[in-house]
Amino acid sequence: MTEKQRKILIIFPSAVFVISLCFWILNKPKTRYVLFFESFDKGRQCLEERYLPHIEKERRLQVFVNELLLGPQNPRCKLLFPKGTRSLFCFFDGGTLFINLSGDIVKSDDAASEINAGFDLLRKNILHNFKYVKKIEIFADNKEIF
Repeated sequence: MTEKQRKILIIFPSAVFVISLCFWILNKPKTRYVLFFESFDKGRQCLEERYLPHIEKERRLQVFVNELLLGPQNPRCKLLFPKGTRSLFCFFDGGTLFINLSGDIVKSDDAASEINAGFDLLRKNILHNFKYVKKIEIFADNKEIF
């Protein structure tokens, strides 16, 4: 093996490693979450995987709830709540998650789950993905509903 071939043999893998490291640093690590939605097919649920940025605990819950409220990517699945429903605040304290949803939650929407099914799926999604959440208090326009 010539000297030139040895240099290439050392430099090429090193360059690949450095480039890979740069891409990894620039593309911050993400956490995998499983989301459950109701299917338009009676009695079925849809599962979706989403990768969200790895951030501190309270913001992670807020981002997750917002992602849920955006709805499914699959057109065969229903929204949890009527279109336009958004999270006004999401606060975690001592094992309890407090979520305040906008008043749009009471609108009628054929593309959304019924309100009780939506609440059940919201709970299921949060409890499945965040084991440290023990209790969920849900509010709509600052009025406790669940």
